[in-house]
Amino acid sequence: GRPVEGYGMLTSGAPGAIPDYETLGLIEQALQQSVIFGAGARVVPMSAPSVKVGRITGTPEVEIKPEAADRDLTDQAFTVVPEEMDAHSAFLYIEPTLEAAEDVANLEELIMRVFSAQLARAIDKYALSGTGVGQPLGIGCMDAADGVSVVDASGAALAGYGKFVEAIGKVRAKYHQPSSVVVDVPTWTTLAGLTATDDQPLMAPKAYTDLSEYVSNHLPLVAGPPMTSVAAVGDFSRLLVGIRTNLQVEVDRMGATFKQGKIAIRGRMRWGSFCDDPTAFAVITGITNS
Repeated sequence: GRPVEGYGMLTSGAPGAIPDYETLGLIEQALQQSVIFGAGARVVPMSAPSVKVGRITGTPEVEIKPEAADRDLTDQAFTVVPEEMDAHSAFLYIEPTLEAAEDVANLEELIMRVFSAQLARAIDKYALSGTGVGQPLGIGCMDAADGVSVVDASGAALAGYGKFVEAIGKVRAKYHQPSSVVVDVPTWTTLAGLTATDDQPLMAPKAYTDLSEYVSNHLPLVAGPPMTSVAAVGDFSRLLVGIRTNLQVEVDRMGATFKQGKIAIRGRMRWGSFCDDPTAFAVITGITNS
């Protein structure tokens, strides 16, 4: 990254906001680092703090009826349930000293880089492991009652890719084409270290390698013993991230930190996440990496 133009406000006397083109660049960096956006999640605008979004809960088969006087068209529409997607506020914060603002040549670059990384992690965290209580319901916390398919690894250590192939099959059985798989670091490490009977690395089956593989530290963990984790397989274009307020970064030299010789830099963004078709996902539960 390059030094931020307009960040002269760090060493000038006036507080203010980071120029719009800089915050847009920060958002772009965050989206590039985000696992769910790499996997295919989509951005939608939010026109209000809470908006209704349709979730598909049933897709009946199309019926063919030949021409006849007594033809009775009983085709059913697919079922859409309107649900609320709420905007949640997230804050980023740093308080560099006046000396740091004057003397650290790459301070602006570091701030923008750290803010973008924090934002990417926050988006991934709540879209993958949000509990749904005061925060979005993440894919990894959904169960069969929410519409996703569930594959139970039964707490056994992974010895191959069978559970992932089963998850892919469940998604395909719901007429979706899975595009990506998201695993946590221990699961990725276990899969990467699997060996065949000749002690050579175990080759993943084509069903798995056809997916784009992503690694995230923000999949839910279930306390044990043993401690288990989950993985998610699916069509991530069915995962929406609603943006209510684009990222705003403000700089203040005159607030509570004035007497401490510091500058307050705050970022704020409001967003929510929502899965509009849970049948496009399968969640593998009970993964143990011992």
